[in-house]
Amino acid sequence: AGVREEWTQKRSRTMLEERKMSPGDEPAQLRKLGAKERAKGRAEKSPASWVAEARLIDEIGIEAYDERLYQEGRSNRSEVNWVAPGSNAGQVGIQKGDVILSYDGEPVFGPFSLRETNRLFPPGGEIVVQVNRDGEILEFTMGTDKVNRERSGIVNGMTLLPFTVKPD
Repeated sequence: AGVREEWTQKRSRTMLEERKMSPGDEPAQLRKLGAKERAKGRAEKSPASWVAEARLIDEIGIEAYDERLYQEGRSNRSEVNWVAPGSNAGQVGIQKGDVILSYDGEPVFGPFSLRETNRLFPPGGEIVVQVNRDGEILEFTMGTDKVNRERSGIVNGMTLLPFTVKPD
């Protein structure tokens, strides 16, 4: 276990260094691609920081990545800070204080991760959002964003705050 932990810490540090050096302002399509597809350059418009994060998740696994974020005191979830009335999120019942666990089955580790995952879905579709509301796990099916908001902090009518929680 000690060797694996040391390796995981080293990979995490490397990923953080790569993210700091990344220009990363292009749209991402990465969460749906595997490491081999990313390596072949099929995600040319992905920010390098997202490439580094996704590569680390592929290498060490989702659970280990989640644990690393927590151990390093970094956000590993997104908390809903505001929901626009009449928005997709508001219409299905997502509320301020909900903690987003997954977005259409994809784990999301913070507001950046959620925004990048959201950008994978074209307008007019549906997604399932899983949240933790005061210890109760709820699922909501809602429409995707009606417009591509680029780097906006609004995702499906929600603004999000970074949130840190001990992984299960």
